[in-house]
Amino acid sequence: MLPIGHTGPLAPQTGTECEEMTGRLALLTLAGTLCACDAPPPAPAPAPPPAPQALAPALTAQQIDERDGRCERKAREAYLGDSLEGGVAEFESHYSVRLDTCFYLLTTVRQGLITKTLLDINENETYGEFAGTAENWTACRVEGLHCASLREWEVLAGQYMKD
Repeated sequence: MLPIGHTGPLAPQTGTECEEMTGRLALLTLAGTLCACDAPPPAPAPAPPPAPQALAPALTAQQIDERDGRCERKAREAYLGDSLEGGVAEFESHYSVRLDTCFYLLTTVRQGLITKTLLDINENETYGEFAGTAENWTACRVEGLHCASLREWEVLAGQYMKD
């Protein structure tokens, strides 16, 4: 390194200066190499994307109508089996061709409390639930996603009630 205000030529003048500069260069190279040893290891490669869901087998219009009819009958039976005292209840059903399953949406209103439950009626698996009022809720989720309002729940659950 040259001193401040150095006005002479930039190349070293003597063999000693050349040796000093070579030694400094070696020391800097060694310091840089050692600093690189402290670098964090590279991040692991991202996981591959999940395999796509198997699509339902291609169905004829008649098969779709039959499955839709069975879906509606199962939903009606489930609805009649769900007893409700002191409130109002309604249900919707939908046969999803894309997922090859029957969805059952039960909505109840009792003393101002709204409860909505979305089920796969074939597997008796809950896909979503909402409980509360439009402004204040205690449960709001669809397939592991938490929602922030009744309207958001309806948008998320609505994806299962149509193809």
